[in-house]
Amino acid sequence: MSQSIIHRSQPGFVVQGGGYVTNFSAIPQNPAVVNEPVYSNVRGTIAMAKTAAGPSTATSQWFFNLANSAANLDNQNGGFTVFGQVNSNGMATVDAIAAIPTYNQGGAFTNIPLQNYTAPNAVVLSNLIFITSVTVMDPTVDSAAGLSRPLTTRTTIGGGGNGGGGGSFDLLFLIGLLLFGRSRFMRS
Repeated sequence: MSQSIIHRSQPGFVVQGGGYVTNFSAIPQNPAVVNEPVYSNVRGTIAMAKTAAGPSTATSQWFFNLANSAANLDNQNGGFTVFGQVNSNGMATVDAIAAIPTYNQGGAFTNIPLQNYTAPNAVVLSNLIFITSVTVMDPTVDSAAGLSRPLTTRTTIGGGGNGGGGGSFDLLFLIGLLLFGRSRFMRS
């Protein structure tokens, strides 16, 4: 997870990471986890990203919800599993990342936030927004147990368990405990 970049930013929707490192190579994927859509995708929540192939396809990528996207994300593709939330004033940091201009670098990088960048120059390390460290406080804790978010707006629970609330996300719990004070970014 070291040096995971924020590779997608869509203001008013999501800021996404967990898929690539600073040299743009893909992060090795863990086995897909069971989709567990219990909590709603509202502003400030952290959820698993998955493929269009189905509900239980999330591996390493995650996203921060910048707005209340429950009407869309709680129902799309079996619902997106919320496993954490930004605490305290952390959304100011997430919002600052969302305010950084994005550029289309092709492939998975069509909305990549780049600081101090001028197109068509080559992207260098100092242009990237990346995670430099993750702190594990207690990997045995159910990462969703303390969420103070509403339950999902889904009309049916399918394609995976409807309980658990994130208990199978041991590795992903790390992401929920990101210390954004250690994230490297600058406002443009």
